[in-house]
Amino acid sequence: MATNARAQKDPEYAAVTVRVPLGDLTAAQFRDLAAIAEEFSEEREARTTIDQNLVLRFVPARHLASLHAALDAAGLSQPGAGSVSDVTSCPGAFSCRLAVTQSRGMARELGAVLKDTPAAGLHIKISGCPNGCGQHYVAGIGLQGSVRKVDGRAVPQYHLYLGGGFGNETASFGRLTAKLPARRVPEAIVRLIKIYDAERAPGEAPETFLGRLPPQRVTALLADLEQPQTYGEDDFIDLDEQKQFAVQLSEGECAS
Repeated sequence: MATNARAQKDPEYAAVTVRVPLGDLTAAQFRDLAAIAEEFSEEREARTTIDQNLVLRFVPARHLASLHAALDAAGLSQPGAGSVSDVTSCPGAFSCRLAVTQSRGMARELGAVLKDTPAAGLHIKISGCPNGCGQHYVAGIGLQGSVRKVDGRAVPQYHLYLGGGFGNETASFGRLTAKLPARRVPEAIVRLIKIYDAERAPGEAPETFLGRLPPQRVTALLADLEQPQTYGEDDFIDLDEQKQFAVQLSEGECAS
């Protein structure tokens, strides 16, 4: 009720967001969703969202408890829709021939690390390459997969963009503020969220705060995470991988 349901204009109805981590659904869950939409939504349909979730509209408020029970039975009752841990990611190197990094692995890691982190309204979006299928450039925190060489070895990294966002009438692109090894990104984001919680103005949106955060402040805050001389062996292995990172060149369209 706190994170996944909101009242519609007619207070007798609610719109319910079904959180779908990484956008993954099984065939059985698709069938369950079809039955749930038929039973609980007067539209008798589920709509996809830009955040890789699903929305059931025109759900009678008196049926919300029963809807939750049905979603729970289908393994789809996870709370936290729209929270900082509800990370959006393109398929990345898991299936895309153009991607550089395993963006799904990063999204999964951030979702776990930030599970209990309070940062209402902060969106994190990840793309595995500059094509930006994860729309990282219009997120409060955006990550773009990349690579750097250290002593002749490839390090999976992410370009960190801050302060992007979009609304009904406006959109703003995030600013590139750092380039971090993949395995050091979660620590960087935890640091940024702590600063936001401590220094934001009353009611200030996360993307507004991060957009006005001086770049030199971000550089100083994350300097130790960027330094190659501090890299360990894990920094040369991408998330969701067990072997040393290597860029593989392929031809073909993006799988997104």
